[in-house]
Amino acid sequence: MWVWIVAGTVAVLALAVFSSRRPAAPAGAEPAPATDRGGRAESGGDRAWAGGQAEPHAARLLRSRSGGVGVVPEAVVADKVATFARGRRQLAEDYARHLGIAVPPQVEEFLMAAEGGNWDEVKTLFNTLSAERERRRGEAEFEALWPLVRETYGVSQAAQSWPAGELLNYGESLLGSLRPGTVYIAGTDDARYVPMLMGETGGGDRPVILPQNALADASQLDYLGYLHGGRLATLSRDDLQQVFSEFVQANASEGAAQGGGAVTIPGPAALAGLNEKLVRLLMERNPALPFALEQSVAMPGLAAQAMPLGPVLELPGPGTAAVGVEARAAGSLQFWQDTAQRLQADASLPPDAPARAAYAQLATGQAAQLARQNLHAESEQAYRLARDIAPGSPDAVGKLAAYLAERGRRAEAYQVIEDFSMLEDHYRFMADELRRAVDEASSAPNP
Repeated sequence: MWVWIVAGTVAVLALAVFSSRRPAAPAGAEPAPATDRGGRAESGGDRAWAGGQAEPHAARLLRSRSGGVGVVPEAVVADKVATFARGRRQLAEDYARHLGIAVPPQVEEFLMAAEGGNWDEVKTLFNTLSAERERRRGEAEFEALWPLVRETYGVSQAAQSWPAGELLNYGESLLGSLRPGTVYIAGTDDARYVPMLMGETGGGDRPVILPQNALADASQLDYLGYLHGGRLATLSRDDLQQVFSEFVQANASEGAAQGGGAVTIPGPAALAGLNEKLVRLLMERNPALPFALEQSVAMPGLAAQAMPLGPVLELPGPGTAAVGVEARAAGSLQFWQDTAQRLQADASLPPDAPARAAYAQLATGQAAQLARQNLHAESEQAYRLARDIAPGSPDAVGKLAAYLAERGRRAEAYQVIEDFSMLEDHYRFMADELRRAVDEASSAPNP
């Protein structure tokens, strides 16, 4: 069911690339200043985020507020969400003025609700705004400001679905692993919006956090260029069109070489291929900046060169060769051991809690990377720690079982699935799907 005809792939990707009109800045409009946008001026230096985890980050954050007296995580997170939404309201006005457009009343109402922190109202207004945007697709006011709206909703949703203390831990863990000035490319919502919330309300410079799966959206590139143009050389619509054309031509050439005209390629692979080209171009434009990645759709060419860095993957760049992959792997495994121990001790988090699944997503991504680098003992340990972190996650359990099966250890793989099925009655039907996946993995040649 993953098979797309290349024409269908082109149509879908073209919609993302070219569907929205570019709102042109009017004559006489002020140029985008070469500074950080949205209420933050460049201070001339990046926040010094050091790696390591000497204590749970939530505890440190609470101590830093008013001496830690009477402050609870829920209050910290609520204050951060309000601060973030207030900044996005100002950013919407500034960006709209830059483009020579007006902020639609619906957008203003949504951002005010997010600042007020009423989740039910935020959710309702976002759904209404989504429908209005679809009805008026292509209108500059809605398309240009949509990335900003989506960020605000993502931050609000994360604050609603995560326990406050663990949200603080997760966001600070990701940010704390990055080198100063790192361009961080996030693949999943949690790994994007939680550190975005933490980084933009922490008093330092705005971190550069880019969405892996939205780089092929023209309005998103316009917005990112305005937001981060003072920090790095961003991509333009012309860049996107060029990369897209090369991507389509490469697939067409492959089809012609194979004969038969049309070529079939997997849908996720098509998105990954386009994303990878865009990320590579961004890295070429910014050779002095470090890059880190959290993948949602695998990009094999980049992943082959990536190295573990705390809970994320660091791409080749300045300073990355200083520490070998074995030492990097040991440091990341220590992080996952500490995280698993902390989460297992938290009785308030059920086995299938979204917070657990988000951590496990990062751990399994690193496990796959370690396997690609032939560090199979470390890879298996990372897969097992991901399962320990989120024992109710079919994804974490399934990836561990598939890894064992691929290594010729089918009996162990079935036992992992059996343990999963015994947690709760409703896990039993998912276990059948996992067993079928093990059977498929077992039929493949052993690595």
